[in-house]
Amino acid sequence: MVTPGGVVGSTGVAGLALGGGIGHLTAQYGFTCDNLVSAELVTPTGELIRTNEEETPELLWGLRGGGGNFGVATRLTFRLHPLSTVVGGRFDYAGDGVRLALRTFRDLVAGADEDLSCQAEVKVDAALTLGLTVVPCYTGSEDDPGEHRALRSSPGLVGDGVRRHGFLDQQRVFDPGYGIDRNYWKSHFVRELPDELIDVLIDRIGALGRPPGGILIESLRGAPQRIDPNSSTVGYRGAAFNVSAMAAWTDPALDDEHIAWARQTAAAIEPWAVSGGYANYMQADEPLDRIRAAFGPESFDRLRALKSRYDPGNVLHRNQNIPPL
Repeated sequence: MVTPGGVVGSTGVAGLALGGGIGHLTAQYGFTCDNLVSAELVTPTGELIRTNEEETPELLWGLRGGGGNFGVATRLTFRLHPLSTVVGGRFDYAGDGVRLALRTFRDLVAGADEDLSCQAEVKVDAALTLGLTVVPCYTGSEDDPGEHRALRSSPGLVGDGVRRHGFLDQQRVFDPGYGIDRNYWKSHFVRELPDELIDVLIDRIGALGRPPGGILIESLRGAPQRIDPNSSTVGYRGAAFNVSAMAAWTDPALDDEHIAWARQTAAAIEPWAVSGGYANYMQADEPLDRIRAAFGPESFDRLRALKSRYDPGNVLHRNQNIPPL
């Protein structure tokens, strides 16, 4: 039995769920927050609140994407789905074939059934060779689905680690996890991934000039787009992808350089953007307008009313903050 996790197995479940939750089972079962059915919360005043669809349902709605703005979650209950194994892993591409492989990824994701989730990461290695990793997670009955065959036949393939394995193994595909170095991420949701945007992403990864770091492309098609948009706070269900500039480095002397790269890359993606940023990837320096856009104006006003009820003093403000009314 599983519930949707993130793209890395070491991601904390509470932050993941309260901020949305995009991962290897998004197409099949929706965001992690879509599978949150109840919670136990301690408010800044020390009040213990239990919330579900029958008991304080407005608070449960706010917790499905509104982040840690209302209290400390001490218990979360998730909807589970039966799943024995998946066909997943990673395809790695390098050099001149990367551009075509990225287009293949885009096209197959657009036409795939809901039994396939797929992510991609554009990067460079120490020799500044362009690279691409595509990570499919297929939960259907075939051992070699057509989408995998298309990816396997794309030019530039240098590594094929796709196989049938357990979901826990799938969660380790992107390991090691976050938090092992210095990070600055900035993302945009986009409705499509046209050739022009692909060219921009490849140019921007070239501007990075060294590993680590990369550009993560997460598919949002499938279940998130058929789930009732009023069931949660997230305002990006109409997007096709979440595209994130992921600056990562170890030397503090390089802070300004890598942060500037992430900001410039996000600015280059912005002409294709819809909604605001993804709460789980947003930095502390994000402006209020971008946080509002992530939820949409109506949802943001509802969230502010919840904030005024449960945290009127804005004690919980070191987050993607929703200010009280």
